[in-house]
Amino acid sequence: MARHAWCVLLLIGFQQAYALECYECRNVTDANTCNRTITCPANESCFMGASTLVSSERMYTLSCKDNSQCHAHSVSGPLIGRSVHSSYTKRDATCNECCSSKLCNKALCNHPRPTACVDDPSVDCAKMDSIFNVCADIHKAKLVCPRFCNLCNVVDGNWNWWSSWSGCDVTCGNGTQTRNRHCDDPVPQNGGLECVGNDTDRHTCNLVPCPIHGGWNQWSPWGSCSLTCDVGMQRRDRSCDNPYPSLGGDHCFGSSRDDKICYGPGCVDGNWSLWQPWTPCTATCDVGRRSKRRLCNNPFPSLMGHYCDGPNEETDTCYNIPCADGGWSLWQNWSTCTATCGGGLRTRERMCNNPVPSLLGRYCDGSSQMIDLCNKAPCTGSDIQFVVGQLAKANCYEKREGLWMC
Repeated sequence: MARHAWCVLLLIGFQQAYALECYECRNVTDANTCNRTITCPANESCFMGASTLVSSERMYTLSCKDNSQCHAHSVSGPLIGRSVHSSYTKRDATCNECCSSKLCNKALCNHPRPTACVDDPSVDCAKMDSIFNVCADIHKAKLVCPRFCNLCNVVDGNWNWWSSWSGCDVTCGNGTQTRNRHCDDPVPQNGGLECVGNDTDRHTCNLVPCPIHGGWNQWSPWGSCSLTCDVGMQRRDRSCDNPYPSLGGDHCFGSSRDDKICYGPGCVDGNWSLWQPWTPCTATCDVGRRSKRRLCNNPFPSLMGHYCDGPNEETDTCYNIPCADGGWSLWQNWSTCTATCGGGLRTRERMCNNPVPSLLGRYCDGSSQMIDLCNKAPCTGSDIQFVVGQLAKANCYEKREGLWMC
């Protein structure tokens, strides 16, 4: 009895969105030996063609097929393949099937009729199981001894549709997009095989190039001090080229130059210049002050050099002609007489303030006080003698009769 070839239909209306990787071999007797792959264009699917020659030898061709030739049927069910043309009635039947997942075309054209579960009459299943333990390999057992191996209710898993591609995982540059599928069309049941292949697919997504922000390179060595003595400056530099900013990237933050103070020995100590001339006297007459200065600039001390020792200024007293000699004021009025009879004394004074003598001016010549006898009418002789005696004791002298100067 000839082995039956079964073709299982795809769902309606599937259209490949991305290039697909498929097996490609021509006229091989065992599809499982095909290991060469090909990338099909976006509008093609994986394909297997199988036919039985006059010699009863089964030949397989695996390649790509245009989607327009993979006609869909109005039969919903597991997504295994899209039939191009198949005949199921005889062993010499041909099979042409398409499928739309990665490397899916090796297993096409070898599916048992879904409604039948019969063992291959040309195979002694009991003997095969005893010798080769054929039931242990579910994939082979389903092809030749499904009933003997109690696999009539076994349902192998099949991949469902791929999900939509995820968004790119970066906002610029090269990233990755993923899509997923689930082994639930149908779910493996009663010991059926799990789906073959990955449940996740990835491909690169290329967006606009990312901005490259600048990065500082290493600092250069410190340069030499700008001076050989005292205080100078040293400098070092760095460049913003690790990397250089491009594609709208930011320039490096901070300064490309660094400076620091460097110290050396004192170059020059200071020394005094000659004294400058005396300044004019602060007064034009009498006594004043004058000064003279010198500068620490012969030479100037350098930054780390010593300043000149000693004062930079001297002062002195200066003497000039007297500003003014003293002059007497007018005499004041006479004072009241000291006696009412027998001769008394009266006085009057004058001040040396017309003008006042300056610091070096001469005081007024002469006496500042005048004494005169008054009320000479006789009293007693003893009274007159007493008054004259008092004048003599006071170092007064008689300028003329009756007028005494003290």
